[in-house]
Amino acid sequence: MKTLTCNGLLFDYSRTAINKKHMAALLKLARARDFEGRRQAMMSGAKINATSGWAVLHTALRAKKSEKIYVDGRNVVADVHAELARMAEFSEKIRRDKKITDIVHIGIGGSLLGPKMVTRALAAHHLPRLKAHFVSDDVKSVLKDLSPASTLFVIVSKTFTTPETLGQADIARKWARGKSTFVAVTANPATAVKWGVPEGRVFRFWDWVGGRYSTWSSVGITPMIMAGAKAFTQFLEGGRKADEHFKKTPLTKNIPVMMALIGMAHREKYLAYASIPYPPQLEFFPAWLQQLDMESNGKSVELNGRRVKGATGPVVFGCLGYDAQHSFFQWLHQGTDIVPVEFITSEDSENCVIQADILFKGQRDKAHPQNNLEGGRPSTLLKVRDVTPESLGMLMAFYEHKIFTQGVLWNINSFDQCGVEMGKIIKKKLLAGRR
Repeated sequence: MKTLTCNGLLFDYSRTAINKKHMAALLKLARARDFEGRRQAMMSGAKINATSGWAVLHTALRAKKSEKIYVDGRNVVADVHAELARMAEFSEKIRRDKKITDIVHIGIGGSLLGPKMVTRALAAHHLPRLKAHFVSDDVKSVLKDLSPASTLFVIVSKTFTTPETLGQADIARKWARGKSTFVAVTANPATAVKWGVPEGRVFRFWDWVGGRYSTWSSVGITPMIMAGAKAFTQFLEGGRKADEHFKKTPLTKNIPVMMALIGMAHREKYLAYASIPYPPQLEFFPAWLQQLDMESNGKSVELNGRRVKGATGPVVFGCLGYDAQHSFFQWLHQGTDIVPVEFITSEDSENCVIQADILFKGQRDKAHPQNNLEGGRPSTLLKVRDVTPESLGMLMAFYEHKIFTQGVLWNINSFDQCGVEMGKIIKKKLLAGRR
């Protein structure tokens, strides 16, 4: 059986054509790249993001309080738990404050996609009184239906200099007329205070947290407020269980490693993969995953500065299963291009398994060729019993580790985004030249 399990989560790759010979070659590459050594380096706080000279420690954000991980001689786990305690105190205060009815979360990219996805996924835990709005632009369209006195603004920017985010925050501040509560989430607290957020309402995260990996940190304060500190703690525990599995499980039984190896084998033949979750709580999962994967591994230069040989990160797209079935599944079943699918399902999503079987097995209709389904279209399936805070944390962390594993094997830096940064620099120069 081509299935693996971890704490109630099942990974099924039986509908792929990956054989032992192909897997052996990929495992040989993992040894040649010192995968296990680089995994240890990441999780122990080594500064593996060579572009910025930073550690990469999203795993520390969900570490047990008793753990010790040092960056520049400082135990960052203690800092994480101190900030989590502040977040929990503040979130419970807001949940008790019946005057607050709306949270407007302003951010862009990793400052928005993760919190938005997690907030939606944990909707079963929300207070009915509270409503969250996620804004990257056009904040005015959200504010027209709100009242300043009942609105909490959460401004999220790692540097607190992102023009798009601060532009929307300035509009919100003018609209609020001093009657709204503002919170800042940033790795640059001094700049947030200078902008006008009181120091006691500035929540910190750190340079060693990449934006697309940051929902586990204070960037997740909106889902914490909406779902409660207990649910957010369970979410972190799910991520930690995935970390332990990734760190300690042999490679051939290691779910994120096997996800990575299968994904690499598919990438040798196919340009893209589709992320198709069936549980409605995971409505925004494909958008979160798209950034996580494509911004991390959309690279064409190796760590040594040479151009990569072969393909790296794939195109990622997707949406909820029932919507996809009646939009682009026609293309998946009968189109001229083959695109692997990564299904995510729960106990009550039998339709997902049926679709996976049809894609792989196909069917023949000699009398009516237009009804032919060729089959041979691969898919994997991740199954959880239900979407809970813990299973969501496990699912997200497994994808983080999958993408890290692929980055190691492709010998690229999964933790910078130079293309995005250079785009910002060029934009500033062009705008400056027009003034």
